[in-house]
Amino acid sequence: MAIAACRSGVGGSSSTSSSSTTPGSSDRDNSEKPFQYLQLVVRDWANFDDETWEDAETRQKFGVSGLPGGERWSEADCRAQMRLHLAQHFGEDVRERESVDTLKEMFGSISAYLLPNPGLKVAESKKRKWDGSLADIDEDFLRFVQNLCKDLFADGAVITQKVLGSELFVDSFVEVVETLAQAFSGMEVSQLSMVEAIGKAKNLVSKDEAERSYKKYMDKQLLLAKAGKSPELLAKDHATASDIAVGLFDKAATFGDVDAIKEAKITLQEAIGELFETYKKDNERRLEQALSAFAGLAAAAVIFFVLDRISDYACDWWLDTCVAMSRVFVMFYTSVLGIIGYHMYFLTKERGKTAAGLAGIEMGKQMIVVTELQVQNVMYYMKHQEAAKRDLNKAFNTAKEIGIDVMKHFEASADTAGGAGANATKKEKAIKVSPSSPSKNKKID
Repeated sequence: MAIAACRSGVGGSSSTSSSSTTPGSSDRDNSEKPFQYLQLVVRDWANFDDETWEDAETRQKFGVSGLPGGERWSEADCRAQMRLHLAQHFGEDVRERESVDTLKEMFGSISAYLLPNPGLKVAESKKRKWDGSLADIDEDFLRFVQNLCKDLFADGAVITQKVLGSELFVDSFVEVVETLAQAFSGMEVSQLSMVEAIGKAKNLVSKDEAERSYKKYMDKQLLLAKAGKSPELLAKDHATASDIAVGLFDKAATFGDVDAIKEAKITLQEAIGELFETYKKDNERRLEQALSAFAGLAAAAVIFFVLDRISDYACDWWLDTCVAMSRVFVMFYTSVLGIIGYHMYFLTKERGKTAAGLAGIEMGKQMIVVTELQVQNVMYYMKHQEAAKRDLNKAFNTAKEIGIDVMKHFEASADTAGGAGANATKKEKAIKVSPSSPSKNKKID
């Protein structure tokens, strides 16, 4: 499952910020830079005041038509000040350029969102013993949070996250976030810290993607072999899947320190080794259960064999019905024995006597389970005869419907074949009669 995020940030203390990667305004920029989007969310902003727009040039630059009037600004005026605040810290007039330029190189788009104070009672919740009542939260704060949520969940805002073009998945999400948080932990963001953090994040994402490719290949191979594979063939599949995964990692992990990339590659190979051990155990279970599908038939065959032996001494010598039933029993358990013997032979030939023996033992265990279950069903129906009659009638009606459908199918096929034969006969007769029947308009000499 890939990680999807939106244009958001997690607020810190006043005048602090946090980041989230989402699509920026330019798809081309996002594809060229390590991350898509950075949004700086500032808490407890207390400077939504009229003095901000006293300068006419500033108003014109940020699209404010005039001085905001009334007790409350419009949403457009508030968002204009957010752009102004961003320009004051990320614009061309900023003298300390290292952190600004580093972040601009790392993210396709950067924005800021200013949240007002939630209210004195909330801000000093311990001192004023705030009980969590929503009525105590400042109305402006709720309005700004609502607008931020609209931005978060707008159409097209939530997309799969990527690090240098590689999708971010759940397995590596925590490690990637921790790595990036370390880069932002200081008062300043340096080029070196960001490069190192992005390199680690890229390695983590590449490793995760490679592991997924290995799992996908191995799962596909075992899906095609539900009864398991020989250890040799499984080892061959492992080698192929491992080569594909390592090749994918080598192609993707191209950013950051070389030693860090090598270390991540070693970690990937160790993880693949652990996964292979899991697949080997799963394959062993499949091999043991190669004949388990025949457990029900085998249990029935044993029962029919016992009934046949009993009828030999009880009633075959004087009742023709018993003789007929014995013949049915013999046909059934002989056929089942032949089917199981056929599969046992090929299982021995392909995987050896040990694997075939284990499969036979596992089938025997499953036969006991199936027999016990059927005995419980018989005991239940003996105590609940009404349920037995109901289920028997249901099974009979189902079998009857299936039989009727089959007969209709054969009748339709016969009618189609008969109709085609009749048409062919008529055509043949017409061909034979036509030459000897002169046309009405033909002259006879």
